[in-house]
Amino acid sequence: MPAGKQLFLRLVERSNGIERASLRYDAWRSGMAGYQGDAMNRLLAACDITLDMRGEAWPPACVPGRPLLIVANHPFGLADGVAALALAEQIGRPVKILINADLLRIPEMQRFALPVDFSETRAALQVNAASGSEAIARLKAGETIVIFPAGGIATAKWPLGRASDLQWKTFVAKLVHRARADVLPLYFSGQNSWRFQAASQVSMFLRLSLIVPEALRHLGRNIEVCVGSIIPYEQMEGMTDRHELTAYLRRRVFALCPDAVFADHVGQIRALGHGRRGGKLRAGKRGAALSAGRDRLV
Repeated sequence: MPAGKQLFLRLVERSNGIERASLRYDAWRSGMAGYQGDAMNRLLAACDITLDMRGEAWPPACVPGRPLLIVANHPFGLADGVAALALAEQIGRPVKILINADLLRIPEMQRFALPVDFSETRAALQVNAASGSEAIARLKAGETIVIFPAGGIATAKWPLGRASDLQWKTFVAKLVHRARADVLPLYFSGQNSWRFQAASQVSMFLRLSLIVPEALRHLGRNIEVCVGSIIPYEQMEGMTDRHELTAYLRRRVFALCPDAVFADHVGQIRALGHGRRGGKLRAGKRGAALSAGRDRLV
């Protein structure tokens, strides 16, 4: 990255209070080597972030040995990625997340990540193919994979508007069928600030420069997560058309939205509510074609 852009990023991050979070982050990072399957939960605890769980009981009753794919909307960038990983840790299996390589601003997250590169270069396609193959292999081995099928952060058409997920990539359907995976839908409530929405209309560089500042907005706050029931693979096995299955999974995720009625680009969908049980869960206390929409991960 050119020196001028690096300087600009540092100024943006400093002006948005990144230094006030550095002590918490450094304390978490210093103990990283000793964490046993709960690193992301410890990170949330260090940041005083509480997960406000709604919907189905948590943790879910997963069948041991069956592949599990966690599918979610992507409103924030870093915060929802860390939260999804923290929840996956509580299921008690090894976990990896398929994530846009541009979002790997936390170096320690790389140990959990299967990167997806949107640069459309030959090297990027090789990275994406390798990540896709590894995700399928890990699912077949009974591990958990987290994926945001939108492949990018939800964006509003104007700064004060409601953000919507980008078009979901059908690679999520390929993962389901190749690994014969069960699916756990999650819905994260909220969206990034008007500044992020405005920057997204100007340039990708400005958009990326605000990812860390947007994550800092969650310090000391709650993140509301709506949990759906696990969808067994047998219920999706007959949906051989990837677009059909992708649209179905998107509907299942957005049906968890707490709003009574909402508009989604797939169509007008009436939300089903967010379940019978709810409560706050403090971290650690309870147990593409992601390549620019062309489905070339595998």
